[in-house]
Amino acid sequence: MPSFFDASRDCGDAPARQGYWSASGVVLRRREDPHEGFRLLAFLKGTGLCWVNAPWAARGRRRFGAATEPLSWGEYRFYQSPRRTTLQDARLVDSYLSLHRDAESFREALEACLWLSRLPLGIPGDEVLGLFWSHFRALTLPLVRPPLRVRFLYRWLRVQGSAPELRRCSRCGEPLRGSLAWGRWGLECCAGRAEVPPDFLQDLCRAAMLAREPFVEWVKTRYPGGLSPSDRARWKEAEGWLQGFFPEGRSLFQKGEGS
Repeated sequence: MPSFFDASRDCGDAPARQGYWSASGVVLRRREDPHEGFRLLAFLKGTGLCWVNAPWAARGRRRFGAATEPLSWGEYRFYQSPRRTTLQDARLVDSYLSLHRDAESFREALEACLWLSRLPLGIPGDEVLGLFWSHFRALTLPLVRPPLRVRFLYRWLRVQGSAPELRRCSRCGEPLRGSLAWGRWGLECCAGRAEVPPDFLQDLCRAAMLAREPFVEWVKTRYPGGLSPSDRARWKEAEGWLQGFFPEGRSLFQKGEGS
């Protein structure tokens, strides 16, 4: 985890009234206005999702450089007025240019940004921000993507306290074994349907539970030549299943703009 997530540093809480404040985080979206500058949708430490105004420099030139580009992580200083939050200064930490150079990685990063942009405004989510940073780091590696997505979703659910149990049946409570089914409240071993092969359950557990370095090595070893069509279909099913456990439901993951 980078130093700008250090819990001992400024938590980034915006003041209730006027004043200067600082926070680290990531830019999710940007909207430009030819007269007033541009607005940033950022996910900030200690603050959560918020809209920020960033004025143009003299003669309509853009200020703050790459730190205000979508997908960029940085440290930011703001001025809070009764009506708006205005960006005063920005220091780029990582622009993730490598993601821009790879179409699949870039698409995955933008989709994750879209997911976060649909969360409620103004609710702190530092653990989610940390997971998001780790997901970005993983996207820079030459790994197959579906296990990364499932890992991110499961860990996000775990932070919210709504992750499904992966070791016991959600219906009978017994340890999972044999042919399994995707259930509304978790995996089921007594549903009479064979949707989840036992070997894929082990893969799912590894993707969700392994620490970062062991996970990276496992993915490289497990899928050295990429995913087969059947493997890809199973990971897609797992992804859709996990999306159903979010309080916002699958609408959080639909195509289109966020907040």
